[in-house]
Amino acid sequence: MFFLVRSFLLLFLGAECARENRTVESKTYEILQQQIWSLLPAFCNKPIDLPEAFPGIAKILGSAIVDRPDLRQDVMASIRKLVTHNLEPGKNREVLARFAKNYLPLLFNIYTGDMEKSKATGKDTRKLAVLETAKCYLQISDKQVMNCTGIRDALLTSLAARCDQVQQHKVAGFGSWISARARVF
Repeated sequence: MFFLVRSFLLLFLGAECARENRTVESKTYEILQQQIWSLLPAFCNKPIDLPEAFPGIAKILGSAIVDRPDLRQDVMASIRKLVTHNLEPGKNREVLARFAKNYLPLLFNIYTGDMEKSKATGKDTRKLAVLETAKCYLQISDKQVMNCTGIRDALLTSLAARCDQVQQHKVAGFGSWISARARVF
């Protein structure tokens, strides 16, 4: 949490410098702030305080995924690392799974938005990282979250409709993984 507070301070200082046309200082603060965020995946290597700390930063991470495309890769890598290190039942998994109802719709919206941008521009906008993060989170989400939010049906419908639009073999692999996961529910 200490580093996130420092990151926000640097973001504020950078914006202030930009308003005053102090470009070099603004860029320096921006780079420092991004470097702080790039440390986040390392802090997610089997943290010992996950049940206490994650609820306090979950909203910040969700906001960073949605509002800060420049930080999205580091944040999603961190979430994937947390999930993959906590697949076995336990308190850590329960805490992470509790936030599936928040993260999965965000990831789905970003993924479908990136697909539309890719279609319009012909460029891949890192949608595979979003896909992998959703895939990881689906491993720990519970049946009630999937059914209540309608995520499973929306993902299956979207992926089936768009399978030809994006890299066929990668999306098809995810679609079959989702279908297999859906059978569990």
